[in-house]
Amino acid sequence: MIQRLNAWEKHLGSDLTYPRCVLEIGQQQAQQFSQLVLDELSTYSPDARYIVDKLPHNFEHIGLIRLLFPEASIIHVLREPRDVAVSNYFTDYQAKFGGMGFAYDLADIGEQLIDCERLMQHWHQVVDKPILTVRYEDVVNDTEAQAKRILAYLDLPWTDAVLNYQNLERAVKTASIWQVRQPIYTTSTEKWKRYQAYLTPLITVLEQGVDANEAVADYPATKPGLFFQGMSYLHQQQSTLAEAVFKEILTVHPHHAAALHMLGVALYQQKKLRPALRYMQTATQRHPGHASWYHNLGLVLTALGKTQAATQAFNKAQVLKSALSEHHSLVANWPLPLS
Repeated sequence: MIQRLNAWEKHLGSDLTYPRCVLEIGQQQAQQFSQLVLDELSTYSPDARYIVDKLPHNFEHIGLIRLLFPEASIIHVLREPRDVAVSNYFTDYQAKFGGMGFAYDLADIGEQLIDCERLMQHWHQVVDKPILTVRYEDVVNDTEAQAKRILAYLDLPWTDAVLNYQNLERAVKTASIWQVRQPIYTTSTEKWKRYQAYLTPLITVLEQGVDANEAVADYPATKPGLFFQGMSYLHQQQSTLAEAVFKEILTVHPHHAAALHMLGVALYQQKKLRPALRYMQTATQRHPGHASWYHNLGLVLTALGKTQAATQAFNKAQVLKSALSEHHSLVANWPLPLS
């Protein structure tokens, strides 16, 4: 999903990337993105009633998860951080230069744990539907009680089979493959104490803790869904309203290529040809990959009597259309309203 969002913003030439681009997503777009996720997941198991995702970095994306799926149940499992660190350090995730690169250095693991704690404090404060916190040590000490607590949160009925999870016949493709085939065991509780003499880099970082007074960055953003509102105005021939919308976007994101181009479209609808040309040319300079944008530019140049330049724009559009398969998006393939 994050790759899709980044690809979408690149397609628009907005200069935004995840997570900042999430601020621009309106309710309609969130519903469309969530349906894309569900459609993709259904290819794995069309009849599945529930979806469980336990990727370790999900804590970074709770805002996006709840934007797309407001009723999603989220369980936050806490464990003694030094035990978490030792477990990570002892595991070769075969991703030293990927998402688990931090796990090969004790100080980096400590930083990651602090970041996780800081971010989880934020999510607990801002999400509407509460996040359930479950402590690893409590699960070890009283598995049944904690399992019932989890199922109650999920609004699922109790079944004794929950306690026999190790007997499930299903594929396991994570680093914990050995553990999930075992009954609950206590040998990993306070395991860090056996290696305490070697954990100074980790403990030094953890002792710093989360700074409660740390400033939070405040990024400028437009109203969620504003770009698509402008596109809707264009298709309804409400060019004056569309002009105002795209100008509003450009006050926040002055280099937003799609907003520049669509502002040119709005001005063209109003027969304001020279300013329309200026905005469209700027857009294609910033983001020269859209065949439809060059076609629209050719129409404006034609209306201005610039035949040679218009022919060049049309030819460029044809070359791009032949060479590239443009995204089937809500923007690039919408035709320019001419009347």
